[in-house]
Amino acid sequence: MRWEYCRGELWPSRSFVETWRHANPVSSKLCLELSALIGIHELTYSNANTIHEMHSTNMVKSIVSTQMPSHSQLQLLEKTVWCISNLCRGRPKPNHQQISIAIFDLCNLLHTSTGDVLTNVCWALSYLTDGTCAGSNEAVLMLYSKDYAGIFPRLLSLLNEGDDAGSVHESRSVLACLQILSNVVSSNGFNMDHISVGELVERISKLLTDSTTRDVCVEALFLLSSIAEGGGKDCISIIMSSPTVIPILLEVLGRGHQDVKLECLWVIGNISSGGSEEQLQRLVQLGVIPLLCQNLELCNAKTILMILDAVDDILIAGERLGEDYRSTLDANGFVDMIESLQTHLNDDVYRRAVEIIESHFGGDDDDDDVDTEDYDYWE
Repeated sequence: MRWEYCRGELWPSRSFVETWRHANPVSSKLCLELSALIGIHELTYSNANTIHEMHSTNMVKSIVSTQMPSHSQLQLLEKTVWCISNLCRGRPKPNHQQISIAIFDLCNLLHTSTGDVLTNVCWALSYLTDGTCAGSNEAVLMLYSKDYAGIFPRLLSLLNEGDDAGSVHESRSVLACLQILSNVVSSNGFNMDHISVGELVERISKLLTDSTTRDVCVEALFLLSSIAEGGGKDCISIIMSSPTVIPILLEVLGRGHQDVKLECLWVIGNISSGGSEEQLQRLVQLGVIPLLCQNLELCNAKTILMILDAVDDILIAGERLGEDYRSTLDANGFVDMIESLQTHLNDDVYRRAVEIIESHFGGDDDDDDVDTEDYDYWE
């Protein structure tokens, strides 16, 4: 078959497909389907109005309601799944009624496909369960039903693939699997009974240790943060009981890339906000205070507020346990930093800094005593 490049991808020549169809009647249906997908491939790169028309005319439903090609028709299968994935990704998003029929076939392919097909299946499911997609919560609830038994163990097994094998396809599949799991954990219907959180946490730990891909590390940390935030005290206890996770997080905070550090800080922040006093004490014993202070000046306002909340939680836990962590904070420059935060342009940061000074360091809110020479620094 003759192939042509379209938008940087290799697709069969439309003229070749028509010639082949007339010469091979047995393959006529396959060629017609392939020709139609070539047209859809071109349309998926069109503007939002075209995508809207495709959704409003139920083209998505037409594609996914036809019988999914078999693995013997690999080229057609690859392009079918590719089209479904891109139509789910486009703007506007298809609604749940249009696309729900595809979820069963996509989940089956998750177990049997490899390479590009598997990658596009994973991305399609990530788009369908994304919180920005209408009906995404319904899609997540579908995955919990008995008809989809085995999907979560399969997603966990895919997290073992990727950088070990050095395959680009497998690495992209891992990234998409992480996004699916993040969508599930962040959804309103998150149910720990269907996912082995302990196994998931250990897979994340292994990814953070072995992965050489920054995007995978960022997405893995986002998932871990979602688990700590959405899973409650039980999930936080699972994270804290892991012998490897917290040391890895602290190592990342000490020498990781900035965007990886930011996600790592949110994991620590979510553990601090929902963890027990003993768990916060363990974080301090492992050395979290110097790393929070070290990263405070590198963050945006939202993350600064989260770090201040984490420090406040740690100080309160320490007071209840008879521990005074103020000297450790002071030794790491926190007092000077928080005093300079009173000149921060963000009002929420300013107010939070004042609250912590007044609550824990015996300060007052007399702004006339604040040294403002660092004003431009925080600006």
